[in-house]
Amino acid sequence: MAPPAAKKSQKPKETEIARKPKEGKKKRSLFNPAWILTGVLLIVLLCLIVLCKKAIDSDPQITYATCSQDWKLCVSLIARRFLAKYGVNRMSKDDTKKRISQMCEFIKQEALEKANEIKIKTQEEFELDRQMLAQEGKMKVQEEYEKKEKDLQVQQRIAQSAEIGRQTKRRMVARDDLLNALYQDAKDRLAKLSLNDKEKYTAVLKDLILQGLIKIEEPDIVVRCRKVDMEIVRAVIPEVRDKYIKMMKDECAMDVEVTVTLNEDEGKMLPPPPDGTPMISCSGGIIMEGHSGRLVLDNTFDKRLEVCFHDLKPVTRKCLFPSC
Repeated sequence: MAPPAAKKSQKPKETEIARKPKEGKKKRSLFNPAWILTGVLLIVLLCLIVLCKKAIDSDPQITYATCSQDWKLCVSLIARRFLAKYGVNRMSKDDTKKRISQMCEFIKQEALEKANEIKIKTQEEFELDRQMLAQEGKMKVQEEYEKKEKDLQVQQRIAQSAEIGRQTKRRMVARDDLLNALYQDAKDRLAKLSLNDKEKYTAVLKDLILQGLIKIEEPDIVVRCRKVDMEIVRAVIPEVRDKYIKMMKDECAMDVEVTVTLNEDEGKMLPPPPDGTPMISCSGGIIMEGHSGRLVLDNTFDKRLEVCFHDLKPVTRKCLFPSC
């Protein structure tokens, strides 16, 4: 018989896994959403059951079976009883028409008031725009009127200035015409003097020759005259020469010798007296030359009248036109 095997000594194994610490128990919340929703649904269901029972009690024709078969009818009954409970009843046709009529009248009245407000507002805006347009139109018309008035005033001033200029020019032309007529009349009278009054004309020629001798102061003097005056000039030259010598001796204490010669060359003679034609003419007088013709003294009636007329023109104008 074999000896029994020796029992192996069994030692407790050391757990390598550390024991987890005991966690505390989680507390259950009383406000679980699922519980709240479940409670609400139960309350609604109980309310529906109560309302359905009241509807069945008030109407014997409706049973629980009918309500279970037709849930829409049940809901309709519940809604009708609920509305009846709170005083919201279904209106009759007359009441409906009356209510609709009242609503239509109310809507119509509101529309009329709104339309009236719009009309009043539109009228006010129209009046405001009309006044603005009228004011703008008035200002525009006023500006145009002022511009036209200014333009008219400018045109009037221009026309007035032009008319004044024309009238001034006409007056000046008239005055010049009158002065020219006066000049021509004086020229004609001088021409008549040389032709009609020989005695006076001879005295004038003497004075003109004597004046020429004093002005030129040359020993040799040449006298030129018209062909019709040749005899008169030839006759007065010696007398005038002697008078000049005596005057220089008495007044200036000078003994002078002077030779006065009459130029009888027809090409050097002065033009004939005026005869009404536009030809060159001479009203009378003489021209004296000295220093071999380099000194010339024009002592004709025409030249003296021209110088006198030019120098005395302001005086003549003042005498003829004192207001200008």
